Amino acid sequence: MSLKRKSKKFRTGRIYFWLLILLISVVMNISNHFVHSEQDNPVVTAVTETTSGVLSDQGISEKPNGEKTAAVITISENFNKKELLSVQKQIDRARDQGCRTIIFEFSGRGQSFTNFSQLAELIDDLATGEKIRTIAFVPDQAKGMSMLAVFACREIVAGKFAQLGQIADPDQAGKRTKTGSSGVDVQSLQVKAVGFALSAGHDPLIARAMTDKRMILYRIERQGQTKLVDQSGFEEHVQQTQQPWRMKGSGPLAGADQVLLLDGQQALEVGLIRNNTADLDELAEIFAVKLLKTKTDSRTDIASDEAADEELAEQKTSWDSRPDPNAPAKPPKAVVITIADMVDNGLYESLKRRTQAAIDAGATHIIYQVDTDGGLVSSARDIWYYFMHDVNLKVHTVAYVRSRALSAGAMISVACNDIIMKKATQIGDCAPITLGGQLEGVEREKIESALRKHFTDAAEINGYPAALCRAMVSIHLQVYRYKNLETDSWDYFDDDGNGENLPDGFPYDLESAELVVREGELCTLTADNALKYGISRTVVEGLDEQAIEKVFKFLEQRDQIKFSRPIAVLETNWSETMVRWIASPAVAGILMLVAMLGIYVELNSPGLGLPGAVALIALTILFGSKYLIGMANWWEIAFFIIGMGLLVLEIFVIPGFGIAGISGILLMVFSLGAMMVTNSPSEFPLPATELDWQNFEAHLLWTMAGFLGFIVCAYFFGKYFTRIPITNRLVLPAHDDPVSARSGGAAAPSAKLPVTVGQKGITLSSLRPSGNARFGNQKLPVVSRGNIIDANKEIVVVAIDGNSIVVKEIS
Repeated sequence: MSLKRKSKKFRTGRIYFWLLILLISVVMNISNHFVHSEQDNPVVTAVTETTSGVLSDQGISEKPNGEKTAAVITISENFNKKELLSVQKQIDRARDQGCRTIIFEFSGRGQSFTNFSQLAELIDDLATGEKIRTIAFVPDQAKGMSMLAVFACREIVAGKFAQLGQIADPDQAGKRTKTGSSGVDVQSLQVKAVGFALSAGHDPLIARAMTDKRMILYRIERQGQTKLVDQSGFEEHVQQTQQPWRMKGSGPLAGADQVLLLDGQQALEVGLIRNNTADLDELAEIFAVKLLKTKTDSRTDIASDEAADEELAEQKTSWDSRPDPNAPAKPPKAVVITIADMVDNGLYESLKRRTQAAIDAGATHIIYQVDTDGGLVSSARDIWYYFMHDVNLKVHTVAYVRSRALSAGAMISVACNDIIMKKATQIGDCAPITLGGQLEGVEREKIESALRKHFTDAAEINGYPAALCRAMVSIHLQVYRYKNLETDSWDYFDDDGNGENLPDGFPYDLESAELVVREGELCTLTADNALKYGISRTVVEGLDEQAIEKVFKFLEQRDQIKFSRPIAVLETNWSETMVRWIASPAVAGILMLVAMLGIYVELNSPGLGLPGAVALIALTILFGSKYLIGMANWWEIAFFIIGMGLLVLEIFVIPGFGIAGISGILLMVFSLGAMMVTNSPSEFPLPATELDWQNFEAHLLWTMAGFLGFIVCAYFFGKYFTRIPITNRLVLPAHDDPVSARSGGAAAPSAKLPVTVGQKGITLSSLRPSGNARFGNQKLPVVSRGNIIDANKEIVVVAIDGNSIVVKEIS
């Protein structure tokens, strides 16, 4: 068929097709309003010739360029308070001389938890407050408490055969209620190690595996990407067939009854260290610095450790009071961000936008006002990761529970540094549920184990009772609290009925045991109980404005700061609210109905234009909303466009109905199904959890409802469209036949059309459903009633609707 002989309908369809592509492109560009990219940290690549100077308690012998100079401080395994004081003085002098890089050289197994914890805090303060580059250098060995300070350093370099790990004693690492040789319980040790690792940007799984021999750690890979996972992560990524990850190596890095110990080569492979070297000069070349070598000196005129403590306190006070010379003063500033209604991908994208806006505006404290009953576990997990690994490292976060923080809301709240609750509110109840059934056995445990892991990590880092948080997820756990006689505090333990996790003696007062959560109950706490059991920092009451003001005053009094007033409140804007509403299953089903009906009307009444435009707008809104909230990836939209193009090609160009038409329909159906699942562009769109299945089933149900509604509407359209007073105006009546016009297109002859009902003809082209036919010596456009009629087939006129000739094939 030549281009000149193509029907008017094909030209109209082609215009709509390209207009759809244009509109979807515009919507994708608008999505930049919701998506914010992060900039990579700059990496030093230049190499400078290294020289050595001397840095001691007496000062620096030569004053080089501070930006290209690194002070080297050796840390022994018997590191004590006097050495800590000496280190602090040397750091102070190095900083005063403009030295912006400090290398800590570690050796041996550190013994003192207190001393190495203080050193780690000092190192962490250097990076966060002073913006000084901190590097841990391990030429041969760093075990035990030394690893606390190693983790606090922002970068780590070790010899190829060096050993790093075993923070907890191997014999005590699996017993949370016992204390190791360092005199500290393993649970507290793990909290410290994970906290320093997170602050410095190291993988917290490594820190946990170095303190807990019950933890199994794997390396997995996919398409050149590698990452570390624990047992629950291994099950999620490797043992599920839809996740194409596979284990790297012959087995786990750390297995049962082993505390993780890495050599230098392994540490490099898992990303813990930056380079392998046991030579200081080579280290200087790697970081492009000149070295000022030194070592700590415990020879001092301080008579006792008590005197050292006093001087350390004075030194720390003076250190903390000094402003960063390279950073402007940043006064305390609070911003309130609301979290309301259902937790979904739209909320996640909105939180990222508003949080980044608050940080860019100079916020030091973000108060998230929580009012939600929960939502999608995938979206809650995304928000959890965003808070734990991004926001909490930049600002202080507070979850203010204004009415309720249930299910996914509880998971988001424990990811914040503080939880503050209003009187008569609730938090908890985060057990996974499914639509129309119950999760049982392995299926339930598979989902709950991952959720418990998120709650445990957040609780340990932010200082909430981890046992209570786990009981918010699993109904089979019962939680007790015991009085700790050494610390005069309450410690919480969860038990699944066998009593293995409960303390058996000192330092706990066994008679003080209190059952907090019974087996068979999910942990859901009121504000007063949350305060009593250590989940909430405080409880406020009053009207909304009074209550939120009390939150500000509590933070100001506790942290000795003062927020400027008024305090901004960032809520979802109208576009975010509209996008979330449009992307809901019910509205998506309605949009699908409108789109299909518009296409059907346009095909059956060629030349109208309006139904086709309505269908185009409905599809653009449907796909654009799902793209903006993260449910539709670019390739899913592309598949739908390609499928629709194949279908149009089959209808208007290719004779018959074959591979192109079937392929187009399959691509369109697949893309619509894929848009009902939240997945990254590199993952196959298959629900991973029962809650994901619940969301998928809801979208599928409403889409099917929209399809059924389309069938009903199409039936009534075909029968009554030209008889309805409003819609019949869209069809041009026969101007010379008032009877036909009033009847909405009766089967009467039209002077404009030289054919009559019952007249026979031959099709010149395929009718899909429109095309051309010959009646006698005249070639006229005709349309079939939805069915396809091939070329060179005998037809008969069955009706004349306005200026449209309706025909059927003579069988």
